[in-house]
Amino acid sequence: MEHQQMFEPLHLLSEVAAEVLPSTDPASHTEEYMGKIAQLKRRARDLEVPTPSDPRMQRAAAKAEVFRASALVYLSRATNSDLIRPSELHLLVDRSLFLMQHMGPCERPLPLLILGCEAGTDVERLRVLDLVSSTEHTPPDRELHYIRILLHALWTQDDLHAENNVEPDYMEKLSVVFSASSLLPHFG
Repeated sequence: MEHQQMFEPLHLLSEVAAEVLPSTDPASHTEEYMGKIAQLKRRARDLEVPTPSDPRMQRAAAKAEVFRASALVYLSRATNSDLIRPSELHLLVDRSLFLMQHMGPCERPLPLLILGCEAGTDVERLRVLDLVSSTEHTPPDRELHYIRILLHALWTQDDLHAENNVEPDYMEKLSVVFSASSLLPHFG
C-alpha cells in the first residue's frame, strides 16, 4: 500500500470537515461552494482503499477505510445528499465499526464520533460504547472520554427528535451539542 493511498482518506476527511458549511450559511448556496462540495463527493465516492495481502499493512488499510467511510457518512449527512442510500449507509457504518473493533486503539476520535452518531438502537450504541471503552485506556484517553459524553448528547438529541417524529438536521444537531459542551476533544 502506497504511503499516499494510506493517508488520502485522512486528508479527505479533514478537507470535508473543514469545507462543509451549515445550510443556513448564505455561502453554502453559492455556485463556488456547491462546486467544491460536488468535487468532494466525487473524490469520496471514487476513492479506493486497496486490500493488501501483507498482514502488517492490513491495519493501515483498515484505518484508511474507516477514514474514507467517515468522510462519506459526514459528507452525506452534513449536505443532506443522496451520496449514499440509507441501506448502503447502514452497511458502511456497520463494516467500519467492525474494522475499528479489530484494528486496535483509535488514535483519532473524529471517525468514532461520526460513525457513532449513526447508532440508532441500544444494541448499536452499546457496540459503539464498547469501542470507546476498549480504547479509553490508551492515550489520549481523555479525548475518548469527551467522545463518550458527546455521543450520549447526540443520541439524546436523536431520541428527542424521534419522540416527535422529526428528523434532526445533522449540522444543527452537531452545533447544538458542541455549543453546549464545555470541553471538546482535539480531533486532529
